Amino acid sequence: MAGPKDSISNLSLKLPKVDLSHSKPPSRRRIVDRRDPDNQPARSEEDRRTQADRRGNEPSDDSAVANKSNREQEKLAKQREMRVQQRRKKKLIAACEPVTGMNFDVLAMDDYPDNQTVLRAKRERDFWLLSAAACMAGFAFGLIGLVPAIVGGVSVGFLLMCLLMAFTSLRKRLLDQPMYHELMQQRRVLEFQALSHIRFLEGTEGLAWRCEKMRQYNSNLERKLFKGMVEISRELRLLEVIRNRKQIRLYLLFMVEAQKAYQRLQQDYLQHHFKHLEEGWDDSSTEGLVPSDMDGAANALDSGDSDIDSERAKSS
Repeated sequence: MAGPKDSISNLSLKLPKVDLSHSKPPSRRRIVDRRDPDNQPARSEEDRRTQADRRGNEPSDDSAVANKSNREQEKLAKQREMRVQQRRKKKLIAACEPVTGMNFDVLAMDDYPDNQTVLRAKRERDFWLLSAAACMAGFAFGLIGLVPAIVGGVSVGFLLMCLLMAFTSLRKRLLDQPMYHELMQQRRVLEFQALSHIRFLEGTEGLAWRCEKMRQYNSNLERKLFKGMVEISRELRLLEVIRNRKQIRLYLLFMVEAQKAYQRLQQDYLQHHFKHLEEGWDDSSTEGLVPSDMDGAANALDSGDSDIDSERAKSS
């Protein structure tokens, strides 16, 4: 009787032999022998060229230092320019600061009597004066006997009444009409208050011509309507020219536009100032400024603020 080992050996003898050399299909790619000495020089030459290119692209230590130095110099020059610009804005803000103290109600003169009201009061006054003159004539004729005495007496009574209606407040109480002399007095008071306020705003150096330097922040300051007033303010003769309500209202309109420009200038200065602080440097310091820069900032009003205008154009 055959054992299990003999059965296993018989099965292994019956299995067909498979040729493993032809089981994998042949590859169509060319198999390159990496150890082939013919390919080694070409690869080495290519590696040397690549390495040389990398070395050529890498900056040297001297060029890196030079580039860094140039960047630092450009940064310092830009900071110096911004310091000069900020100083000029600060000077302009200080020069135009009185515009914030403008009293709109005083210059507006809303209670100013208009011409129609004044003309009507003047006509009524003239009417009562003419009536008083007629009564005076009747009284004179009564004295010389040209008219009866009773007519002269009545004329005296009417004469007194006409004078009271013309020059006292009786007519205002009876007829509720303003008096001519009261309207003119009210006009003079309002004009005096407005002119005193303009004198306070202008000071000894003038204000309107300095506010005109903020024209880049409000183009309305360049209107032809204000040209004459600005030139007179530059000559310090503004109070000699302004006399009536129309001229005072023109000055008020200019000051309103100047206030808008002042607020925009102040906002622009603070915006750049805080931006520079966030960048890590203070534009209010004088570090890196030369005396010519200091003089240019001090004379910002006389120079016409061309640098401020150019920076405003760049930022916009």
